Amino acid sequence: MTVKLESSMTDLMTSLAVVFIMLMLALAQNNARGSITKIEEISKQINQELKQDDLSCVIKADDPLACTIEVKEDKLKFPTGSYACDKSCEDFLEKIFIEHVLRILMNNKDFIQGVYIEGFTDDVGDDNANLDLSQNRSLSIGTYVLNYYQKNRAVQGEYQILLKWLYLIGRGEQDLKLNSRPTDNKEPPPDYISVNRDASRRVEITIRVKSNAQRAAMASKLKGLQKK
Repeated sequence: MTVKLESSMTDLMTSLAVVFIMLMLALAQNNARGSITKIEEISKQINQELKQDDLSCVIKADDPLACTIEVKEDKLKFPTGSYACDKSCEDFLEKIFIEHVLRILMNNKDFIQGVYIEGFTDDVGDDNANLDLSQNRSLSIGTYVLNYYQKNRAVQGEYQILLKWLYLIGRGEQDLKLNSRPTDNKEPPPDYISVNRDASRRVEITIRVKSNAQRAAMASKLKGLQKK
């Protein structure tokens, strides 16, 4: 049987391409797996510290390199319509967020990509006013944390690390929390879903770890700087 060389080479190149793609996919999965394992470890440590306060850092399916702490108003209070961080707000930030969460993150600082503090409101009032309020509350929290850390934490370089980590975001009425659909035949109708305003007024703190590729790039950059 005669086999054309051109056909054989095409089949060989196709096979090699498939093998290459499979190797690249396996490498990507391994890289992702390392980062996912790290956020799982960090989440577990945070949850051990926060369980007495009925808080947890939850890893969501659509964002496997991050965990999110949802802090309701009963934990992190602001006066109505205000963004001033009152005594209860200060206590939460000092005794829970700084003493527990940030301590864990500093112990894993080489793996942390960022800490996102996002403020949310309910649907009462003007949309733009709620957006401004949520942004100012997020800024108030971030400012307090940075000021407290600068005054009370003498570890060299950690204040600068926080500056790079913190992202302060106002979400306003985005992502409102909803009540469950009624299961009986009473009013409101079964397809009606109301806003859970108490749950909607919250702050979300999301910790995101670097991918393996990001850590490798940073290590390469630092190595290059050391040679100069």
